[in-house]
Amino acid sequence: MFQNSSKDHTDSLPLGQMGKLKKEMAVLRVKVKERMAEKRSRPPVTPIITPRYDDEYFHGMEWLDSLAGEKKGAALLDSPLMGV
Repeated sequence: MFQNSSKDHTDSLPLGQMGKLKKEMAVLRVKVKERMAEKRSRPPVTPIITPRYDDEYFHGMEWLDSLAGEKKGAALLDSPLMGV
């Protein structure tokens, strides 16, 4: 990710420390790649969202029912249009 940066901050380090830093960075890259591969191999976890049945829900259902008008219930089920 930072390999192509225009300014390299390792220029100010002595050669011994620079070599040690490069080795540590290589080990870190390997560990990160392994962790990412492990994550990708697992199936995604979809959270289970439970429905929220509170007062707001029931008031909303009453409001929608009031907009729908009169309930016809069984009359609709016996309708020839329903294929019964």
